[in-house]
Amino acid sequence: MKKICIAVAALLAGISLVGCSNDEPTTRPTEVPTVEPGQTVIVPSSVKICLPDGTPMVALSNLMAEGLTYDGSLVGDGTTETVFEAVPASGIATAFSAYGADLAVMPTVTAAQLYAQGNELVFLSANVFGNLFVVGVGGARSLEDLTGKVVYTTAGTTIALLEYELAANGIAFVLGSEAQEGVVTLYSMAEASMYLPLIKQAQVKGGEAYGVLGEPAVTKCMTSVATESYIVADMQAEYEALTGEAGYPQACLVASKSFVSAYPYYIETLLTKLEGNDLYAKEHAEELPALFEANGSETLGGMAFTAETVERCNLGLVKGAQAKASVEAYLVNLSEYVEALRDISVEGFFYNAP
Repeated sequence: MKKICIAVAALLAGISLVGCSNDEPTTRPTEVPTVEPGQTVIVPSSVKICLPDGTPMVALSNLMAEGLTYDGSLVGDGTTETVFEAVPASGIATAFSAYGADLAVMPTVTAAQLYAQGNELVFLSANVFGNLFVVGVGGARSLEDLTGKVVYTTAGTTIALLEYELAANGIAFVLGSEAQEGVVTLYSMAEASMYLPLIKQAQVKGGEAYGVLGEPAVTKCMTSVATESYIVADMQAEYEALTGEAGYPQACLVASKSFVSAYPYYIETLLTKLEGNDLYAKEHAEELPALFEANGSETLGGMAFTAETVERCNLGLVKGAQAKASVEAYLVNLSEYVEALRDISVEGFFYNAP
């Protein structure tokens, strides 16, 4: 595991901002504090951001590359040191608390579970709106075509979303390792990298194999692992067809309640910065692998990124309060397949910008 520190130059404003109310973890004061010349903005001297070693790193690419600059119209100097902690995707929940991180990018399902368990988290924004695709070789061209076949997947959001989409389309499925007539068999593995060789082997032998992949693994599979592989189903398009939502809030940015309360100006500046991340990632796609490797990734350094790869990552930013309805609907849709989501409450979870 690697730790990378970036000193971020900051021009401090000659103003003061009041922290968030302690009564509600996600609310800002109803009145924005008056800005007076000569006052000082309170910003953190250092920030630790924990994120999965994978696609979610793309959601912070412009922050990694350019750092964060505070309002240049103000006078004074200051720095904020940003520490990126890249961890295995399956360990993000534990890592966030174990490493004392201030912020984290994590699956929305995980964040909701942590909040419901009593962790004082604030949902700052939705940042990844679905990057999952069924990819394979063998002839299937739709979810329905997967009937009678095995589809490799991983645990958590990946298998839950596929289960939801199959059921909502009236397609029967079972869990197992052997194909069965009349149903889609879902075989869960620890990591998606474990079934890339199976897709390659199927191509070599003229057989068939299918698995759920996220970008940039989709690009890697189709361009270097199994060049005859193709996208069988776009799970974002499937979700939109079922719900009318253009994508789903797959991954989000969260922060500790105390950090949001202490540094509201930093939070607003950060969210404004990340609103431009999608465009940055598309324009600098080829530079991303080296950037991620330099910032702690042990899996993305050898990946190939193109503008199309980034497009399929479905990046964006919707601030907490504006994402609330979409997130709640998403959690309800997956709750039948994720027991921990049943009957949980996420009231008070979502950040309200001034």
